[in-house]
Amino acid sequence: MIAVCGANERIDLSVNTMKQWSMKTTGLLLLLVSLLSCQGSTSENEIKPTFSNVQESVYGSATIRPSESYFPQANRAGVIKEILVEQGDHVTEGQILFRIAATGVDTRLIDAQLNLSEAKDNFFGKDNALNTLQLELDTEFQQLKLDSINLLRQERLQAQNIGAQLDLDRARLTFESTKNRFRALQQKYTQTYQRLESAYRKALNKVENERSILQEYLVQAQMDGKIYEIFKDEGEVIHPQDKFAEIGSIDNYTLELDIDEVDITKIDLKDTAIISLEAYPEEVFMSVIRRIHPKKDERSQTFLVEASFIEKPPRVYNGLSGEANIIIAKRSNALTIPTEYLSGPNMVRTIDGDKMVSTGITNLNFVEIISGIDSATVLLKPDQE
Repeated sequence: MIAVCGANERIDLSVNTMKQWSMKTTGLLLLLVSLLSCQGSTSENEIKPTFSNVQESVYGSATIRPSESYFPQANRAGVIKEILVEQGDHVTEGQILFRIAATGVDTRLIDAQLNLSEAKDNFFGKDNALNTLQLELDTEFQQLKLDSINLLRQERLQAQNIGAQLDLDRARLTFESTKNRFRALQQKYTQTYQRLESAYRKALNKVENERSILQEYLVQAQMDGKIYEIFKDEGEVIHPQDKFAEIGSIDNYTLELDIDEVDITKIDLKDTAIISLEAYPEEVFMSVIRRIHPKKDERSQTFLVEASFIEKPPRVYNGLSGEANIIIAKRSNALTIPTEYLSGPNMVRTIDGDKMVSTGITNLNFVEIISGIDSATVLLKPDQE
């Protein structure tokens, strides 16, 4: 019994001793870990400047648009009678896009064409008034020649004292009368010709005018391109100021970049822009700045900048969006520090206290140090003592 009790006591003692040793060891380990953790935290906030390649860029939102585009509009107000194209269609210059109901214009054109046909027959027809007058002129001309011959004969006889004076006077009177009738017919022919020609020209102009008016109810494409969007439906009223559709170039696209006004002065033509598109999340595309619009958009407070792809994405669509980073400066083997280690404008915190520095290229992650510290300087984060 005693031996057993003693054994139990020895076992209890051994267990208690192990528990006390375990608690002490755990406390020491926790203290050690805590000390190491504090030391690591300090070292993580102490860095030295490094030499690296750095570049500065300007951010902008990017949208892909056709290089050329326009919005067809109607010349006259009316109801859209027929739409002859669909979104996505390729169209050619002059192709009819839609028709507007031309109330009354068709009827006026038909009347004008009938008048033109009548005027044409009166002017060029086989049985027109001019042909009748021409026959009368031909007959009168023949009569005038006969009367002229008779007058000459009577004048020769009178000269030979053979003919009678009465016959000569009668021949002269007949000749003058025929000549006057011939001249009157000539004048009538000229007046009739002018009247019929004028009527024909007026009728022709009336038809052309009605056709021109009717043509204004047809809207045609002004360029070869692709229909990207149609804004109207058949039966809908359209006015001259309304946009019917958007037509743009098929294969040529432009990047439209919206740049904040605080950054616009940093950008130059031919700068490189790195484009990332939502449709291609794992890729970037290089482009070059081609145009900087001179006026600010008052609504967005941004400037429009156009860029062209150096190498286009595999498939491009009007309206694809993304981001642009326009490289405005870059330096190789520059002394840099993380931007978060700037404690203020041109100020850093070192283990020896705050120091003034001169900075160069700056981006979201790094800033170039031109002077004030070197690669051996130990820097502290601004929130660290």
